[in-house]
Amino acid sequence: MFGGIVLKYDSRMGIAYDTIFYGVLYFNFDRLKENYQKYPDISDEDFHLFYQLKEQISAPPPELYPFFYSDVLKPSFISNHFFYHFRFGQEDFAAFLARIETDSSFMQALIEYYLGQLDEAPTLENKKIVQKILQLDLDPLIIIQMLKCLADIEAIKHTLLSFLEKSFSAVKELHEQNKARIQKYSKVFQTDIFLKGLSSMGPFQCTESKKDRFSICLLNVIVILQKGTHETGRKFIFGYKTPHQIENKNAYFKISPIELCEALGNPIKSSILMQLQKKELTATQLSEILIFSRQTVNRHLLWLFCNWLIIISKRNGPEIYYKINPKFFAAAKKILYQYAESFEINCDDNKGEISDETVEKTNC
Repeated sequence: MFGGIVLKYDSRMGIAYDTIFYGVLYFNFDRLKENYQKYPDISDEDFHLFYQLKEQISAPPPELYPFFYSDVLKPSFISNHFFYHFRFGQEDFAAFLARIETDSSFMQALIEYYLGQLDEAPTLENKKIVQKILQLDLDPLIIIQMLKCLADIEAIKHTLLSFLEKSFSAVKELHEQNKARIQKYSKVFQTDIFLKGLSSMGPFQCTESKKDRFSICLLNVIVILQKGTHETGRKFIFGYKTPHQIENKNAYFKISPIELCEALGNPIKSSILMQLQKKELTATQLSEILIFSRQTVNRHLLWLFCNWLIIISKRNGPEIYYKINPKFFAAAKKILYQYAESFEINCDDNKGEISDETVEKTNC
């Protein structure tokens, strides 16, 4: 409840998100698991629903890898498409898939997600586009599969839709089996504290609205909050364990001076911070400026992001722009001062000994 209004639960959003996220987890499991387990409250048990689904859903063919590839900071192509094109609160996943099936520009959008805006239709005969794909700083398996997409676009699109339909059925059944778990989560999420927490995170203005609704995602243990409608514009939040993120939004006040020194003393992290001090930049732009590979820059961006030194300022299609988190450095200034002061105090305690030693040398 928030401002006297009880949020309406809409299972369609959670089921749709989990269907997408299952494929993302499947293709990026080791990388995502490693990232999640940096948090103290994550264990292998948190992935048991994924393991359960994996036994029910046949393995996706490797040619679908480009649709689901994620480097942790940047969402997969299909996740990004889902975010911008799924009509939250107004349709189920089957309707979303039906629109993809009739979308003639969908496969071109996939190639543009990796290459940027194209002036011509991507085909295997287009040597310029093929060369751009070959030059991508990505897992070689993705590059191979992207070339396969160019070779037989419609067949791979059919394969993708078939896999998502099968996943949707299994995920829908999973949600039916876990109604008690969902009710438990919903009791946590339907609180003034949770919604006020969302409001305090910046761009999410949780004002009263009868159109507000929410959904639970089982695979990622998160909440989706819908604001408004497809026509009037919406605002959502979904990400890893949303309550955890809200609780930790002030975590930078507790950051260790050693971690802070690690960030400022590491040449790559420090260079990234210096560039972001000037203006908001993407991983690609930072890679070009600093002359490091995009993967290297992404790795350090992830560390800085997870430790709150930087935040996401905006998204422009597939590109994510980062900026300095001023609240972090306001807190860091105090932490560093206290850290330095502790040494100063220790020196003051020994001041008498130093003075005596000086006197003895003078007398000699």
